[in-house]
Amino acid sequence: MNRVFLIEADERLSKTIAKRLGVVNCSVDIYHDPKEALQAFIEHVPDVVVTEIELPKGGGLDMIRQMHACNSACEIIVFTGVNDKRTLLDLVRVGADDLIDKNAPQAVKKLVEAVDHALARMDSELKTRGVPRNRRSAELLRTLVDSLPAGLVVVDHDGHVVIWNRSAQDITGVETALVRGKRLDTLPGIVQELLDPSITRITHQDRQGDVRYIEKVLQPIQVEHGRRNTVVVFTDTTDLVRARLDMEKSMMEMA
Repeated sequence: MNRVFLIEADERLSKTIAKRLGVVNCSVDIYHDPKEALQAFIEHVPDVVVTEIELPKGGGLDMIRQMHACNSACEIIVFTGVNDKRTLLDLVRVGADDLIDKNAPQAVKKLVEAVDHALARMDSELKTRGVPRNRRSAELLRTLVDSLPAGLVVVDHDGHVVIWNRSAQDITGVETALVRGKRLDTLPGIVQELLDPSITRITHQDRQGDVRYIEKVLQPIQVEHGRRNTVVVFTDTTDLVRARLDMEKSMMEMA
């Protein structure tokens, strides 16, 4: 079954929309907090996102941008009463695919139709490409990436981090929410070092104040339409470095 994320501050309205979306044959996950919605999106990417941009805790535009950076294939429909020109331009810039005026007549009906059309387009594109729609395969891929013993970070052509696996979090101590979907210039220092092609080895202090050593391999890769992503694979080599230092120290004492 198709999956839709609904981010809306008004609880009554969100329940009404979710009920009306039942005719589209999809499951609806409701969120009121953009941070919770973004975290859920990172863990389980839906087929379509429906969101207001004026949310109690703010961050609607930034949430859309990060969602688009994480997975540009997911269609994002904005359902809002905001209609100033600058905000509408910002919506296009951050990756919104459609806009429904919440104050227009039969707004919820139009929204349901927009979601139905978005899901139909996605199914049509996947069939045209001969790709089966298999959520279990996507979830298996995410599980495999998170199971890798090495840290993995992937940056897309726009300079946003789209993959930051569990080992990357464990090795650096930097949580996924602080990295995935973020631009390079907003990332923590150690992540910027990982993405710096001039650096191959990194020394940093962990949360206990111990010195850790990281070695990495950075490789640009070509993707569709001539776009280039950056892939970094890195490992914690602290034990190896310490063993080597201990061996060198022992050899010096024996000399």
